Amino acid sequence: MKNTINNSSCEKAKGRGRRILIVLAAAVLTVLAVSVAVIIAVNNKKGDDPGNGNDNTKDTSQVRSMMEEYATFEELVSSAEVIVKGRFTGKKTSNQVYDFYTFKVIDTLYGKVYTKDIDIKEYRNAIYDVIYRDPKITYSPSDIAYKKGKDYYLILLDVSGPYYDKDTLFSVGGNIFLPADEIDACSVYGESLSKHSLIEESGTVHSIEEYLHALIDQGLLDKEGKHKNPYIRSSDFNTVIRNSDFILHVRFNEKTTGSVDNSRLSYLCTVVSSLKGDVEPGKTVEIIVPYGTLDTGDEVVLALFDIAPKSEAEPRNYKLSSSKSVFNVSEKGRIEKALQEISDAG
Repeated sequence: MKNTINNSSCEKAKGRGRRILIVLAAAVLTVLAVSVAVIIAVNNKKGDDPGNGNDNTKDTSQVRSMMEEYATFEELVSSAEVIVKGRFTGKKTSNQVYDFYTFKVIDTLYGKVYTKDIDIKEYRNAIYDVIYRDPKITYSPSDIAYKKGKDYYLILLDVSGPYYDKDTLFSVGGNIFLPADEIDACSVYGESLSKHSLIEESGTVHSIEEYLHALIDQGLLDKEGKHKNPYIRSSDFNTVIRNSDFILHVRFNEKTTGSVDNSRLSYLCTVVSSLKGDVEPGKTVEIIVPYGTLDTGDEVVLALFDIAPKSEAEPRNYKLSSSKSVFNVSEKGRIEKALQEISDAG
């Protein structure tokens, strides 16, 4: 039977969550996506088989020094979009940027996953300095030694989208390590879970699953499980047109940035016309597209989401709403007809 945490503990967790709203909305996501310090090379050294839980492997990829704002366990959990129980099946490396930890989903506590097997991405050889914390904490995701065949609770962000060939998830940070059947072995930042959480103030809790259910039941997470990273999974034309927030006819002008894993590029574009959404013709916007798909001089129609709808920064930043969001200009008539039919249907 599930335990619940007492109201005092829950209010403390919520209060801490409110105090670091910027951390949850910006720092955690940004830290996972952007390298913020000097990159240095390391030597290649063979180690144990990563699948056995003892990961001593080093390679010629680069060490990335990152910064992460301190957050308690409850604050990290409150930023999650997905919480699952997963069985570790192995680790793999597909490029010089990320390691992929593969789990078979046993149970879903919060949010939604779309496949039975999931990959969790972590920067290879990353070292995180946790700021606004005294004494200082430093950790690396490679410090965690998952054991093949063992079950773990995973606190995740879903960054799936048209830039990857499969669903893509990241840890929320904090080097959270939650063996399903060993509450005393659970840790955050490489230290005891109790040192960075309210678990000891929550009453009698016999398992980490009980505590996670208590946090969810007491409202620490959004009950609707809304993703901060909207993505239309359907490839149906009408579904994409209906559910995209913006449909813009644009001209690609200038490449601005690229991702470290070569999955996407950003371009400054000029809006020729707006078929859906209030964007003025002639306006400059920045749009992220999959690597190698579009280039300077191209003119297309794109179905999009605004990356930061509440931001007032210019130029506005948009991303593709689905894997089927790029249309030839010749398809404008078909898109306008679909939009009219959707409007007529109410």
